This record gives sequence, C-alpha cells and structure tokens, in this order.
Amino acid sequence: MPALLAVAQAGVYRARMQSKTVCGALWLLAAASAWAQPAAPAAVVAGTAKVAFASGDARVQRGGGAPQPLAQGTVLAAGDVIDTGAGGRAQLLLADGIRVALQADSRVSLGHGAAAVLGFGAGSIRVVAPAPGTTLQLRTTRAAIRVRGPG
Repeated sequence: MPALLAVAQAGVYRARMQSKTVCGALWLLAAASAWAQPAAPAAVVAGTAKVAFASGDARVQRGGGAPQPLAQGTVLAAGDVIDTGAGGRAQLLLADGIRVALQADSRVSLGHGAAAVLGFGAGSIRVVAPAPGTTLQLRTTRAAIRVRGPG
C-alpha cells in the first residue's frame, strides 16, 4: 500500500508540476510577445514628428533659439533642428509611421510639407518605412532624395 500511495503522490506532484510549467510557459510567452511588440505609435500629424527615444547628448533647436535637451515624447515641428553629440542617439517617429534613428554626431531638420520631409545635415541615420507606399523626402546639401517604402 505505501508503494501505491507513493505512486499516487508522485502522480499528483507530477500533475502539479506540469500545471505550473504550463502556467509559467504561458506567462513567459505573454511577456515575450509584449516585449517584442512595439507599442502602437501615437498619431503623428503630417509636418511634425515625435521623439520616440533619446539618450546621451541629444538636443533640439527651435526657431534659432538656444538648443534644448531632447526628451522622449517631445513633439517636433517643421523647422526644428535635432542634433546628437558624441554619445547621443535619438529616434523620431514621423507621419505614416516612418522611424528615423539618429546615431552619434548627427544632425537633421524637419521640413515643411504634407509628406514626411527631413533635411539631413551630418552624421548617420537609419530610416524604416513600415508600410508600402510611405514616402520620405530627404534633403541634403548636395541632392534631394525621395524614398518610397516597400511595395
């Protein structure tokens, strides 16, 4: 009888462990999917941008005024100039969900227009256009580049 009881107790223990394992796996799966999915971006009005991320020496200059520190959530308008210093980085969210990542020692400015317009002054940027048909006009000192999203 004690052997049968031990087997029964082992079965209960095993069932509890499997239940805990399944619950733990579901919790990890939910946490991983929440972490992997970016938050739905807030609507960005054409001609403006929103700072999705800023770290280190990142600043904005508005209307020829003194540069101010750049912070997550800041709404940028046409004419604003964004600079990143030696250790600075920033990510901007433009209209149509276009994301622009500025690396260290970079400078961009927001242009005027219904479509996303960005002046590229210096440094290194990475642009991600999420949907087919999205358009970004990139202006440099030497040329104007029009980039269309996939599709």
